[in-house]
Amino acid sequence: MGQYWTIINIDKRQTLGHEGKLGEWFFGSPNTLVDYLAVPPLTTVAPTHSVFVPSITGSWAGDRLICVGDSGDDVPKGIFNDDETREFARMTQRETLGDIDPDGEDDEYEQYDLDYIDLYEVAGEYFEENRMIRFERDGFANDKVYILRNLTKREYVRHDAIMIYRDEFEGPYLINSVRGDRPGLGEVLLSRICWSSSTSASMMYDYEGIGITRGAWSGDRFDIQMIDIIEDSANWKDVSKEVVEKLFEIWTAQWEGESWKTNGREEDSESEE
Repeated sequence: MGQYWTIINIDKRQTLGHEGKLGEWFFGSPNTLVDYLAVPPLTTVAPTHSVFVPSITGSWAGDRLICVGDSGDDVPKGIFNDDETREFARMTQRETLGDIDPDGEDDEYEQYDLDYIDLYEVAGEYFEENRMIRFERDGFANDKVYILRNLTKREYVRHDAIMIYRDEFEGPYLINSVRGDRPGLGEVLLSRICWSSSTSASMMYDYEGIGITRGAWSGDRFDIQMIDIIEDSANWKDVSKEVVEKLFEIWTAQWEGESWKTNGREEDSESEE
């Protein structure tokens, strides 16, 4: 049957809901995560609304993110502090072991297996589903290079590294993509934060037998900014080449070839050469 997945913000204890099988939605929503991570320029002026609805733009910047499957039985080591580990283990196992006073003595937690946390279940039961629909995409300059930053590992991916056509992006946002035929910065991130002990992803791609279900960036902190934000590039590593090569392998496997790179734009492709 395959496993279902959900994107989780650990710090804000929010999810984007239960998304379904990974291969069913991975290729279709390139800008969702960009909206949450792109830090708006300081010159952006929010429009006036008769009923104020907070914008999601940049609201997850700097937070720990992970996309987990419902068939897994572990989490990446070190993504939680001690208090979170105890709390999430209690949330996972309370149905079978009963509730324990979270303010009790430490030895009361010995009944819980701190190595067993079902984060998919915890998020579904206790986290808020964030489906706010207002976002601000104004003010992002089109003549700048934008980068997805892994703030934890101090690595970044440039948006122009995944650009096939010059008119594909407005600021950090992918445009002119038909049915997910080309990836944006959102898919760059998603390809690195999926985590499950099960390899089921309902995708054609298979990498050394594990697909993308042991993402190297799972649980790290991220944002999307103009490249100017990196004042001392010596302290940051550009991983665009290796990350984008893997991302393109995912697309090529899904489309059973490289037709996704043109998809009706062969003439444009030739003119760009």
